Amino acid sequence: MWRKATAVNGKFVGGFAPWNEIQESWLTNERYKERFHEKTKATFAFNDQELIYLGYESPKSLKYKADYAADNNIGGLMVWAIDQDDA
Repeated sequence: MWRKATAVNGKFVGGFAPWNEIQESWLTNERYKERFHEKTKATFAFNDQELIYLGYESPKSLKYKADYAADNNIGGLMVWAIDQDDA
């Protein structure tokens, strides 16, 4: 899954964005294209012009994780800051 990569002169902003902010501010912005990586089952948005990456969980990626937990008899899943989700 991991491989060496060449660094690019992009922006880095630490921190997090709650799901409602991702939906309202990032995914409605035409510069950010939502993508899904099939091998890692991960959702992310990327701005090709400014080289900005945003990794986040989506309903699709969460379904894969829940199915994996159920299929492998994992006792449950952990959620961080459920109060950030207004869905």
